[in-house]
Amino acid sequence: MLMPHPATLRRLVDEYEALIVPEDEGGAVAKPDQRAQDLAYTLCVSTGTRDVRRALERARRHLAAVRQPVVPMRAVAPVEPDAPMVPLPPGAVGPEARDGGEAVTR
Repeated sequence: MLMPHPATLRRLVDEYEALIVPEDEGGAVAKPDQRAQDLAYTLCVSTGTRDVRRALERARRHLAAVRQPVVPMRAVAPVEPDAPMVPLPPGAVGPEARDGGEAVTR
């Protein structure tokens, strides 16, 4: 199963947990607003579950298993324009398929 990037998963869990706070000491939870419902749905889809409690459990287990510094996706260095081309594996979709079938040349 595909899992979202750990930084994304951490953000989803943190935001959901910040919105869902116990209403009283008995553990009753206030009715979630639309944003909380959207986050619950996204967590379920991201973790392959149908229940937000299980989604949170699976997300926490996944994040604990990663146990390495999470680098935000935007912090990844861009590919240098003069970097050597690496051949695609057989069956992979290359730039010519993404650009309407015409090969892209420089």
